Amino acid sequence: MILKKIFASDPRVTSATIDATNLLLAVRAADGTEYTMSPDNLFRQLQSAASAKDRADLVATYLGAALDNPAFTNPDAGMTKAAILPVLRPASLLDGSPQMKDVVSAPFAGDMVKLYVFDSKGLLAYVTTRDLQRLGLDANMIDTLALQNFQTRFSKVTIDGDSIFTMNLGGTYESSMMVARGTWEELDQKLGQVIVAIPARDVLVFTDRANEGAEAALRRLVDKWYGELDHPLTKTIFLWDGRNGWTALP
Repeated sequence: MILKKIFASDPRVTSATIDATNLLLAVRAADGTEYTMSPDNLFRQLQSAASAKDRADLVATYLGAALDNPAFTNPDAGMTKAAILPVLRPASLLDGSPQMKDVVSAPFAGDMVKLYVFDSKGLLAYVTTRDLQRLGLDANMIDTLALQNFQTRFSKVTIDGDSIFTMNLGGTYESSMMVARGTWEELDQKLGQVIVAIPARDVLVFTDRANEGAEAALRRLVDKWYGELDHPLTKTIFLWDGRNGWTALP
């Protein structure tokens, strides 16, 4: 509530609403532009702050970065086609949340949906249907564009491990690697049956289901990580089917 009140008191903001369940902050700028942000990092930092002064400093730093970001002060500067990237989120994020009613979404697999964000210097804002109209995009165009932007920005992917592998992009977007079809088509030629988990937005772990005990080991790891990591996504295990893409395993 403190975050909402401080945002709403800024002259650049006409309203601010918060969804405490999904950790979403919806802000309307003075020009009528709306932004839906996910300041979950800030919430977690506030919970672990040692003092009231530390909490105040964290809020001040976040607000300064958010309100001074080009994506907020000048939408044309930060909310451009080049800034759009794909993200995967739990489908439940869209259920009954007024802040998410206009957000552009597409089915993915299992309990996940594909959304799109403007990433302007680390400030993420979900792409809405109004943004599509402003940029002259449709659902097919934004999907193609977001994937192109993603592959350009993350052209180098690090894979670590020997039987259970992790993909590393430097944080935030590891789970988005699931949308990079070409990567999985290539890995499918090297492994028997690729299964993947994304227990958190910055964690992607995969293995070869054909190896004895591999799936059980992956499930144990996901059960452990899901309760420990920030930005949890899902405990679902996904199987890559070269023809149909991803399928959620029971």
